Amino acid sequence: MIRKYIVFAVVLLYFVSGIDNTDIFNGLPSQLSRYSIVNPQVIHRGTRSINRSQSQENYGEETISYAFNINNIKHLIHLKKNRDFLHPNFVQYSLDAAGNHKPSYPKPHVHCYYHGEVEGHEDSVVALSTCSGLRGVILLRNESYGLEPVPQSATNEHFLYLLKDIQSEPVTCGVVGEPASTQSHEPFELGKSLTSLLRRKRSDNLPETSYVELVLVVDHLRYNFKKQNETAVHEEMVEMANLLDGYYKPLNIRVVLVGLEIFKDANPFNVEGSAGDVLGMFVKWRKTVLLPKIRHDIGQLIVGLPQPYDGHILGMAFVGTVCSAATSGGINVFNNNLVTSASVVVAHEMGHNLGMNHDTRTCCSGGNCIMEAAVSGSSSFSTCSQENFVQLILGGGGLCLKNPPAPSTVVGIAVCGNGLLDKGEQCDCGKPEECNNKCCDAATCQFTRGSACAQGGCCDNCQIRVSGTECRESVNTCDLPEYCNGTSAFCPRNFYVMDGLPCEDRQAAAYCYEGKCQTYDFQCSNLFAQATAKKAEDICFRIANIKGNEFGNCGINGNKLVPCSVGNSMCGKLQCVNVNLNNDIPAGAQVSIQKVQGSTCINADFNLGTDVLDPGYVKSGSPCDKGKTCIDFQCVNASNLLPNVNCSAQTTCNNQGVCNDQGHCHCANGWAPPNCDKSGRGGSIDSGPAQIDYSLRNGLLIFFLLVVPVLVLFILVLLYVFKRDSLDPCLKGSRANRLNLNIHQLLQFQFLGMENWIIGMQKQALTLHNHQLLRRAPEYRNQSQPGSYHHMAAEEAGGVSRSPACLCVLCGLPAAGKSTLARKVLRTAALHGWRATVVPYDDLIPEHAFQTRVEEDGGNLQEIHKEWKSHRQAVLQCIEQFLEKPQLLAELPVRCQIDSAAWQRCIRALLQPEALDPSQAERAPLLFLLDDNFYYPSMRYEMYQLARKYSLGFCQVYLQCDLESCISRNQSRSKPIPTEVILEMVKRLESPNPQKNSWETNSILLNTTDDLSKCDIQKVMELISSALSNPLSPAEDNTEQKEADRLKCATNVVHQTDQACRRHISEAMKTARENQVAPKHMKSLAAQLNESKATFLHNLRRQLLQEASFAQEEDIDVERVVKRAADVFDHEKKEILLRIMNENS
Repeated sequence: MIRKYIVFAVVLLYFVSGIDNTDIFNGLPSQLSRYSIVNPQVIHRGTRSINRSQSQENYGEETISYAFNINNIKHLIHLKKNRDFLHPNFVQYSLDAAGNHKPSYPKPHVHCYYHGEVEGHEDSVVALSTCSGLRGVILLRNESYGLEPVPQSATNEHFLYLLKDIQSEPVTCGVVGEPASTQSHEPFELGKSLTSLLRRKRSDNLPETSYVELVLVVDHLRYNFKKQNETAVHEEMVEMANLLDGYYKPLNIRVVLVGLEIFKDANPFNVEGSAGDVLGMFVKWRKTVLLPKIRHDIGQLIVGLPQPYDGHILGMAFVGTVCSAATSGGINVFNNNLVTSASVVVAHEMGHNLGMNHDTRTCCSGGNCIMEAAVSGSSSFSTCSQENFVQLILGGGGLCLKNPPAPSTVVGIAVCGNGLLDKGEQCDCGKPEECNNKCCDAATCQFTRGSACAQGGCCDNCQIRVSGTECRESVNTCDLPEYCNGTSAFCPRNFYVMDGLPCEDRQAAAYCYEGKCQTYDFQCSNLFAQATAKKAEDICFRIANIKGNEFGNCGINGNKLVPCSVGNSMCGKLQCVNVNLNNDIPAGAQVSIQKVQGSTCINADFNLGTDVLDPGYVKSGSPCDKGKTCIDFQCVNASNLLPNVNCSAQTTCNNQGVCNDQGHCHCANGWAPPNCDKSGRGGSIDSGPAQIDYSLRNGLLIFFLLVVPVLVLFILVLLYVFKRDSLDPCLKGSRANRLNLNIHQLLQFQFLGMENWIIGMQKQALTLHNHQLLRRAPEYRNQSQPGSYHHMAAEEAGGVSRSPACLCVLCGLPAAGKSTLARKVLRTAALHGWRATVVPYDDLIPEHAFQTRVEEDGGNLQEIHKEWKSHRQAVLQCIEQFLEKPQLLAELPVRCQIDSAAWQRCIRALLQPEALDPSQAERAPLLFLLDDNFYYPSMRYEMYQLARKYSLGFCQVYLQCDLESCISRNQSRSKPIPTEVILEMVKRLESPNPQKNSWETNSILLNTTDDLSKCDIQKVMELISSALSNPLSPAEDNTEQKEADRLKCATNVVHQTDQACRRHISEAMKTARENQVAPKHMKSLAAQLNESKATFLHNLRRQLLQEASFAQEEDIDVERVVKRAADVFDHEKKEILLRIMNENS
């Protein structure tokens, strides 16, 4: 799909015939094929009684209900004030005869604009105003109704009609040449089009709400049509904004009216030319006059012409330009009083500004999509339209839509739960049943306790990111990065290098324009959607563009193509080369291939109509000669691109920065804005500081480094006094080897804060205290807690309290000493009166399940061990079933397909301990020593989940042994494991990492290269004692949130990997070109690389979703995963490149 930042006209035929500039209601019945008269009555929602005395103007109530008949069936309409469509800084300008703009800030004395629904119909949508009777639209059962008051009715009568019934002429798109076009255009039905606008469901859209800040501009003809009543114009436009917000709300897009401009005395430009000319003049006026006064995202001109433009053009807009200063706008003809019909036209034009292109037949089955060029009964957005808007956002075109408007203080009181910030609210995540933001209390619209923010690019885990943190990176040489300022949760809006400054791309000089380096290569690549497409030789431009035909010209004047002069020939049609015409060419394009003096010239003509520029023209900012650039088909001095601001990189920014689009300096690192003449953190006054301020941290670091020795010495003295009789050399080794409290963490307290460091020392003191209890009191105390496994088991046994239990994971390479350690721990546990057993996976799982088949796959060894995994799950199920109902007899559960005799030995060691008195055995602590390799964190996490489920203690012992010793010990076994399996396991082994996985905090490391010592056994017993003293709390059921986190994490990894793979592909293509690979082989190389990337990313995403279910996003080292994945793809890339280059030679 081609880039949408070119002019693409959206043309609607005039669909209301027979309407002149008289009151619309005087002739409304004659314009309708059918209608009915209804008498809306106010309903008290509590009593369901009718208030017959209340007047029809009900604008004081926050909520209100009406009852009236629709198709002879009484319906209840429930309405609630829409307080979100007017910006707090809403401003109205009036242009007088002298050309002066007079601002005013109108605040309506009443609020009479509502959104709502029809009772009993969940999919219904209502947008009405009650300012003077009821006026608006009602969507009910796939039909769209209009409601208007009958003029001068004394009995509150209203017209109720289907919107499609006001149409007497077919409506089509005047654009020709698109694949979906047919010889006879089909009618565009207004009612069904509106239905499709409102039917769009939020669940199918982007999860983040988009906010469109809109300015409506009313021309002088429309002002005269309203009899120069400024108040009437204001109310009409506010009503239209309310309708627009209602249309787009189901799309998860909010429309906020931030300004209104009225041409009271005269139009500043001619509105009676062709539609294309008027659109061009309007967006130029918007850029130079309107934008400096009112910051907004989209501007729409309302023109009061008595008839449509030539060709029955009722509306025209640019596509995908919502954040463009030069082209984010549209024009709309409005020559009656029916706001409902005009609002649909404006909504359609805004849709094109938001990136929604015309549909083709392949996009929309059955011809029922609102964005088709010729539509019959439009009823929904197509998948193409949905993808258009998503691509606009994901492609960076919607950066201006991300930040919500400021809290509203203009219209009425704040409403908590509407999804927008109002006055007095800190956050608003919607209704309580919709809100899933842990930082925001949906009931009060205030931050949750400890939260400083709830949303925004500078909000991380409910806290505002530190000043200088990058929140939006630069996407090209003409774009600038943005940074958090340390006080706002939202990233600053997008800023870029000032227009007209030179940029270079592959040694082809060009100029920055609206944040892009406008090289010819870049434009050719975008036009044909092929990375290989490049600029043709200059001779192609000079010969082709002076002909004045469809494949070479400098625009259109009236109905005639204008040939370029030789001096302007580089500014006409874009001429390209290296275009693969076997691939899909842009939709609706006719491609021309010419040979000019030995050079190939390729161009596409889109034939979009006489008033429309097609995508095949050279963009503004393209270099046409030395020091010159293209602007409006003319090769002019590049200084014409420069905005009217006083900023120079050499003088203003002192050669230490560049000028941005606001005329302010964006300073290099080490220099401070605004003039980059003093030392500082870089960035600009607009985009924030470019470096994090470490001065406070450095000060704290210096301070605490002086305090640490004294503080540590003081605490150690206290610990010594508290435990002097048990302080021995083993204790020092224990502290030094604990993974959760090592020397590095101790010295990092200055970054974590004093409070966290003290908590860490308290944990150490608790460990020492448990060590003392272990030595002094072998009979362990029962500490059952309500709600734990022990408490539940006690209730099932008639109130007899059960003993505590612990799962201890022994992990490491084969022959690292796990079995030896388990035997020694069993003997020590028996001396302390504990019931302990070893769960030996080698004995429980059948031997054939360990016969791992290894095969070569792209140079990587991959284990195929599905049966082995199923047996591991069987062991886990058996342990869980025992915890559910401890057996007096060692019976194997039916579902556990493991060795029965081995399992009975495990259970008998717990139920019938030989070293304990039977009367004391029942209350003795239980200890499961899980003897396996556990080389993946996911394997260990399964045991952690089991311990948490039943409130058991949990700990891990990692046996670290050098590879040579493991292989030597393994070979002395009676049944050794193949050496290649051990070597492969070394690659996969991931030791416990408390810094990465918080659930692995209670872990220790033992170096078992030499024999185990008494100190090693004592460390393990201390660890188990601590785990028994501190059982885990049951986890809350947050399966849905975990699934969402897992999907978010997988998407993040795949996205970053995709970017890395693209860079590798670009490197491969560059290498091939440098080695003069033939074009046909270049094509094959590109196809193979892209196919390989697609398959690779698909498999990566599936693997992430299947194997990372135990982890959340913060537990996964995304950078590390992406680097590994990119390295694997780089290996595949090199093989493909080598193969192609061999074929080429």
